[in-house]
Amino acid sequence: SMRSRPAAPGAVRRVPGAVRPASSGAPRRAPGTAGPPSSGAPRRAPGTAGPPSSDAPRRVPGAVRFAALLLSLLSLFALVAGAFDTETSRRIVELRRAVGADRVDLESRRELAGLLAESGDVEERREAVELLSEALLIDQTDVDLWIRLARLQNRRGFQREARLAYARALEMAPDSPDLWSELASHELARFQHYQRDDLFENAVRHNRRSLELDPGAVDAISRAARLAARVVQVRERAVRAI
Repeated sequence: SMRSRPAAPGAVRRVPGAVRPASSGAPRRAPGTAGPPSSGAPRRAPGTAGPPSSDAPRRVPGAVRFAALLLSLLSLFALVAGAFDTETSRRIVELRRAVGADRVDLESRRELAGLLAESGDVEERREAVELLSEALLIDQTDVDLWIRLARLQNRRGFQREARLAYARALEMAPDSPDLWSELASHELARFQHYQRDDLFENAVRHNRRSLELDPGAVDAISRAARLAARVVQVRERAVRAI
């Protein structure tokens, strides 16, 4: 029989059938059991989202982005409006100098009156009326000047003066459908304020004349529909009152 080799000095002899001892590293775990958690971040359950990475960019809410965009647009509009106001003010100064230097400078008076008419200042609007009046002394046949004066007086609340200016414009441009349409709009606005039958009749008559001169005028057609609806309402109330 073969002789067994003698064990090396100091070595531990293993008994046949005994379990091999564990290595000097991490302890062995039983088959099918979970190992201990690592020393880093805690393990998460399968299928769950982990915490966001510290390097990932944070998402800005949509409302915040919209507010930032709106603020930028408002700042841009304010900048443009400021530049426009500065340019307008500079132009007003130039035109006032031109008007003061030339008593018959009609076009400077027309332009300056147009700029001042858009102002909310009462004195500047009054100055615009004076400029248009001076321009009409230079040329009383200028229809545009009469229309500008009528619109400005209407805006200031001087209805009688506005109607007189419209009448002078119609004397020189009786076949202008736009002028008749504008006068019809003016009379309709007065009727809505004062509720006077004569103003309503004026609006109907002026609007009809505008359509006779230009049957395709969109504004006049729309206004005619509103006037007709008003007539129907008046008739229905009259019938109910009987």
